[in-house]
Amino acid sequence: MPPAKARKRGRTVVILESDFIEAEDLRERCEELGFTVLRVASRPADAFESILRLRPDYALIDCQLGAGLDGMMIVRLAESRVPETRFLIIGEMKTSDSPGVTRLVLAKPVTDTGLRLAMGAEA
Repeated sequence: MPPAKARKRGRTVVILESDFIEAEDLRERCEELGFTVLRVASRPADAFESILRLRPDYALIDCQLGAGLDGMMIVRLAESRVPETRFLIIGEMKTSDSPGVTRLVLAKPVTDTGLRLAMGAEA
């Protein structure tokens, strides 16, 4: 049996953002950059399930979601199960929040340039 080919990074994304207006803004920006938004979730459990089921190329995760599971917990739970997904954290994250872990963090408000660079989109 020939070795499996490395999966080419595609253009799909799942968004986890608790603020409706910010979520819709992210959806529009991603679509303008040529990405297919598979799901916009406002609840961590919905995002987690969608990431596992849909296996997007990217997951944009708000790190501050209020009570319960936060964005970083979702990343920790999902990344080993979907190693092909690139997780991008949105918001402020202190180094002490995840010692020894390096991740790309997009500061709010997310800019077009920041999103384009983070997702490897062509200008």
